[in-house]
Parts: sequence; structure tokens; C-alpha cells
Amino acid sequence: MAPRKAKPGDALEYTAGAGGGAYTIGPADESPALINASYSYVTDTPDFWRREYQKYPEHGMRFTGEPAYFKHITEAATHLMEASGTTAKDYNGQSSIKPNTKFPQKVAGQLGFSAEHRT
Repeated sequence: MAPRKAKPGDALEYTAGAGGGAYTIGPADESPALINASYSYVTDTPDFWRREYQKYPEHGMRFTGEPAYFKHITEAATHLMEASGTTAKDYNGQSSIKPNTKFPQKVAGQLGFSAEHRT
């Protein structure tokens, strides 16, 4: 799959790039972090799309916060914590996708993370 690109100068240029992460999986006693559970939450929300043969994606501005970002992050996190019998107080911190600087802080507060544990 080609990386997501934004039209030069568009607001998406800074937030809609492709990202990546890597994990080295090994024995728990040698690991800096443990993966105890995962959860996926998906809906058909028209936040970003690219029409056939178009080079750049479009953005449904009014869908960015609600229902897209906040609904998906809070639903996934809430279900994960319920399934694992935990709350925000059981974690040292949280991290979520960062389309801007305000959304992750707000969603962390909605989930019950203290100010020092919001990233």
C-alpha cells in the first residue's frame, strides 16, 4: 500500500502521513513492556477518503473529532479496559494517535487518565 499523502500546503500535510512502529517480541522477564491484551474498533466513518484515480485524500473536516477520533479511541480503550478488568488508574500512561496536540489530551481525560499520564 502506498503511503497516505496530502496535497502540498493542505492541513493534512502535517497529520495524515504514514507512520510505522516496530516491536521486538521476546521473553516477558527480559522485556521493558508487556502486551497483555489488544482490541480493535472499526466503523465506517467518512473521515478520510481518496477517490479512484485521485492523487490526494480528501478530509471530512466535520467528522474529525466526533464521530471519528473521540468515538473510536474511547470505545476501543473502554472495551479493552473492561475486557481486562482494568481502569485508567491501573496504567502508567497512555498514548494514542495524534492528529493535533489537543485531541489526545482531551480523550485521555475522558478515559480517566490523570494529567501527568496523558500523551
